[in-house]
Amino acid sequence: MHNTIIYKNSEQYCSFPSVVKYDSNCLLLAFRVAGLRSVEAAKADQVTHHDPNSSIALIESKDNGKTWSENTYRVVYTPDNGQGVNDPALTVLIDGRLLLRVAVLDVVPSAKRSSMAGKLISHRPEHGLVASLKDNKLLVSSDQGGKWHKLGLKNSKSLDGTCSREPVLEMEDGSLLLSVYKGAPQQLDVAMLLRSFDHGASWGDTVVIASDKNSELGQHHGINFNETAILNLGQGEMLAMVRADQSFISDEGKSIPVGGIGELMVSRSFDAGLSWMPPRPSGIWGQPAHLLLLKNGNILCTYGYRKKPYGVRAVISCDQGHTWSDPIIIRENAPSWDIGYPCSLQLQDKSILTVYYFHEQDGIRYIASTIWNAV
Repeated sequence: MHNTIIYKNSEQYCSFPSVVKYDSNCLLLAFRVAGLRSVEAAKADQVTHHDPNSSIALIESKDNGKTWSENTYRVVYTPDNGQGVNDPALTVLIDGRLLLRVAVLDVVPSAKRSSMAGKLISHRPEHGLVASLKDNKLLVSSDQGGKWHKLGLKNSKSLDGTCSREPVLEMEDGSLLLSVYKGAPQQLDVAMLLRSFDHGASWGDTVVIASDKNSELGQHHGINFNETAILNLGQGEMLAMVRADQSFISDEGKSIPVGGIGELMVSRSFDAGLSWMPPRPSGIWGQPAHLLLLKNGNILCTYGYRKKPYGVRAVISCDQGHTWSDPIIIRENAPSWDIGYPCSLQLQDKSILTVYYFHEQDGIRYIASTIWNAV
């Protein structure tokens, strides 16, 4: 396995990468960049993923991920004042356009809570900030990521108050699907699927993928189903790997302030995601997952491993996601749980490129990659 630092800056907190291939040798990677507030909070073991000084950046590789040019590093989305961003995700559409989905939050000083209309999802007195989920923004590029503009939305009400980690998924007929979630902390997170039949201009037909029967009681009363990877297996069959947080305590016995930990859950649909089988345990402990259909027909699942030795792992299924291999260790021995969010693609030589965020003892969160072989 070959590890590469894609982007690291001592004054920036970099996280949540998403990578796509848009040409035979060219890759484009989106990631979140936050400022010194997040850097210092992480060093002080007070990690936050809610920062009004945050934006989405792009960086490019022209040699299949062997090297990355900082000259192409550019900010493509900065939210309005009083807002922050999270979890960018890229999609290459059938017509060649690029779609970028970004989760947007309202993040304001605690004393300005009244200026924030949404439900409170975070109050961090140690940072003096409160946050609420706003929506998911969609940006589109017709020139391989050179210029971006917001996608014109006719009806985005279904996106309001939702978060997502996932890219938009384009189906065979050009319709678009997007997995989202909302609920915590006052309720348990519920994983849902939204659908668009007009190229992303409007979203609706909301379907629940997974929810806990105690969903109204708060995030400590059951399973929080949230960041859900969706894979289209064809002819209406779809596979979902659902993050299922059941605890908010780390290996060190400390509270995890942003997200929880637990075993991934599997669900399956046979009607293009209009209904889902009850989620079942996958036997994979991690959060969150990314699914990739390999050239040989097997399914690769990469995921963050947020207990010691903290790192990034993968499993492979040879039977359409019914059973999974033993874990493959891609990276391990990070100093804390605040790592991961892997995204993988298969290169021309059939090797795998997995991108993720990581940190060493210096506490600087950075974007990294590993090129490895799934034999």
